[in-house]
Amino acid sequence: MEIITISKEELFSGIRTLLAEVLATQVNEIQPKEQLLTKKDLATLFQVDISTIGRWMNENKLKPYYQGGKVYFKNSELPFN
Repeated sequence: MEIITISKEELFSGIRTLLAEVLATQVNEIQPKEQLLTKKDLATLFQVDISTIGRWMNENKLKPYYQGGKVYFKNSELPFN
């Protein structure tokens, strides 16, 4: 067995890094990332024209989310799946 000497700061840094990795893994397992789809993605998925996606939005059949001037849809909220 070999004894290694490290400073208190190095020990705490290592512990923080390890805890961050473990917590990140647990959070990802508990809350999977939501898949966001674009209008084009939906048009391809449902084999319709992009204008149909716009109409479905106007008819409140799809709930849009806006980010950075773009429109996205949550896969889990699609009424047609």
